[in-house]
Amino acid sequence: MGPGLSCCHWIKDIDLIIPVPLHPHRLAERGYNQSEMIAQGIVQWFSQNDRHDYVPVLETEVLRRDRDTPHQIGQGRKERLQNLTGAFKVENIKSIQNKTILLVDDVLTTGATLAESSATLLEAGAKEVYVATVCAVAG
Repeated sequence: MGPGLSCCHWIKDIDLIIPVPLHPHRLAERGYNQSEMIAQGIVQWFSQNDRHDYVPVLETEVLRRDRDTPHQIGQGRKERLQNLTGAFKVENIKSIQNKTILLVDDVLTTGATLAESSATLLEAGAKEVYVATVCAVAG
């Protein structure tokens, strides 16, 4: 994903890269956060690519999934939005104040997860939130 993002005119404006967090129970079940692994890959690509003078900062502790939401497979956009309302919390508000953030997730289905997590970051004082996903579900 790094090569694709390196072409974006706004990439050097990014202060922090934040992966969409999993609830601790889901993380324990799965053993890893796929969005965090993608975000780590982005940072690694920029740090190893010497033609770029920009290395983004990965922040994995600032956004937390506060509620253990049920799996969203089979739910429509309205149900997903209701399911996720209030699910995220910013742990350290000062660390995102006036920052431009790249929020990373694995799959965009209805946009509910990214909408709620972006809104949480913006309400806590982030200047801008861009999003990046590996793929989007058609439909």
